[in-house]
Amino acid sequence: MLESPPNKGRFKLTNGYAIDFNNIARLMDYICPDNRTRFLQAELTEALGLSDAHSEAIFRFAESMGLTQPKTSTPTMFGRLVTKEDKFFDDIGTLWFCHYVAASNPQNIVWNCFANKVIPVLQQFTIAQFSEALEGYRPNFSAIFFNKFVIKEPKYLVKAYIDENFAKLMLLRQENDVYSLSYRETIPPLVLLACIAHFRDALRPGDTSLSVSDLLNAPNSPGVVCQIPEDRLRSALEELKTQPGISLESRADLDQIRLTDNTQNYQWMERYYERRG
Repeated sequence: MLESPPNKGRFKLTNGYAIDFNNIARLMDYICPDNRTRFLQAELTEALGLSDAHSEAIFRFAESMGLTQPKTSTPTMFGRLVTKEDKFFDDIGTLWFCHYVAASNPQNIVWNCFANKVIPVLQQFTIAQFSEALEGYRPNFSAIFFNKFVIKEPKYLVKAYIDENFAKLMLLRQENDVYSLSYRETIPPLVLLACIAHFRDALRPGDTSLSVSDLLNAPNSPGVVCQIPEDRLRSALEELKTQPGISLESRADLDQIRLTDNTQNYQWMERYYERRG
């Protein structure tokens, strides 16, 4: 059986390797100056100087966070933007958007489960409980494959939010073997808008308006994936309503935002980098 059956999503992400932004930055540094339409993984592995397995994990991380294109490993517009504006992934806005893109994608099974079924539902959990939340995916994979990764993948994903760059988000805190929802750093309003645009384009294509309730509570929404309290989200939307390309409609039976042009998610991130202090 394939590790990731067609249309069933990707279960193996970390393969026991840390989500190492230094190596992701090295990958982006290598591919961004080049305008090729495809990179061979063997070439990129040699450039990184890592083992095949470690390099493959770096490729998966970059693709999952929307930095590179599937199959070709070429940089996306967002990947090029980040390499220019926040090369080492230190900025809180970059990290929130990378988290949202990766965790809101149902194809990233473990990350998506973490954001939609573990944190919002359990609030407090152990790695064993995280693994239990993945049991519904067992029929999609061979028993040998699933048993190998059902503990490893949750362990190393959670580690990224405790010990690696994603810890800056303050999404999780740890006490002994128990992890729980932390206070969360505020997501910058323009980054939130980039997440909303991504939500619309990836999961609600064709929609020009989105209800505030859906932005807060729908699966894979910014509110759920980034655990944004309602007061913070409404405050950010009030701040954003003067931005070209968005209107806030809160009257009578309407409580929604309308995206009035085709501004792409990376273009909202571009505005964010231009305006940050």
